[in-house]
Amino acid sequence: ARLLFAKLGHSETETLTFDKLRPEIVRQKLGEITFTTATSGNHGRGVAWTAKQLGQKAVIYLPKGTAPRRVAAIEELGSRPVLTDLNYDDAVRVSEAAAEKNGWYLVQDTAWEGYEEIPRWIMHGYTTIAAEVDAQLAERGWAEPTNLFLQVGVGSFAASILSYFLHRSIDEYPKAAVVEPAAAACMFASRLAGTKEPQAAKEGQDSIMSGLACYEANHLAWEILRPFAQAFLIGPEFAAARGVRILANPLGSDPRIVAGESGAFATGLLSLLLLEEDCAELKEKLGLDENSVILLISTEGDTDPINYRRILWDGKYPLP
Repeated sequence: ARLLFAKLGHSETETLTFDKLRPEIVRQKLGEITFTTATSGNHGRGVAWTAKQLGQKAVIYLPKGTAPRRVAAIEELGSRPVLTDLNYDDAVRVSEAAAEKNGWYLVQDTAWEGYEEIPRWIMHGYTTIAAEVDAQLAERGWAEPTNLFLQVGVGSFAASILSYFLHRSIDEYPKAAVVEPAAAACMFASRLAGTKEPQAAKEGQDSIMSGLACYEANHLAWEILRPFAQAFLIGPEFAAARGVRILANPLGSDPRIVAGESGAFATGLLSLLLLEEDCAELKEKLGLDENSVILLISTEGDTDPINYRRILWDGKYPLP
């Protein structure tokens, strides 16, 4: 929406409304619009939904192994899904090339040299989640978080949430741990390298955390996470499955949460960390104790219902 607003000649100081982006107005000034992006499902559904609201088209490229239900969800929104035989990062390049060839608008949630404005807008949008969390905590009189456990794909989501708290107070912000699947850990690889620029991770085995299976980091996100995150953690597939089961079967009167593998990963890994005696030094560094207030954000529901059921009913990916 913000992209079209700018293309129509509106300034950033004007209030953006859907009324100003009615299909007939856009077509009169810009012609027929097609958006494109690469996604494991979540971001692509957002682009597809927005295209539908604006009366425009979208072509969504998906990496190999994308669950059929995730493909169908995009199709149901009126967009054209294109299932590739590539990993996420290569699907991004295909989407970029298609946009260049066909005159489409690329709406990608990761950045590279020469392509930063739209990813930055998307990251600004992610901060809305943190603002809503903040408002709900205040409304209920609950304590503010002392810690953030944030799952990472290319890093845009995690960096955005952390940046919200940094802007509130750079001197007193929650201690942040970013968590990645061991099979696709670009931020962890970058931290190990100790370089100013992010480093690509080696492609590993397929991960059930398809929303986090990225091998190349968003450098805009790295600029935030590198200096301000206190820990970069990787975890196994069974940590994600454990998180799914924990959230689906809570203790006491806690509400049941239907969370997919990527959304539940931070919960599962945190639960294992707290139980592991060998991680005492890390827990001390993060200040984790009985007084901690830890913020976790599930970023997806059961978008792959078949695997979700296998995890819950069949005990798939058990603890070793």
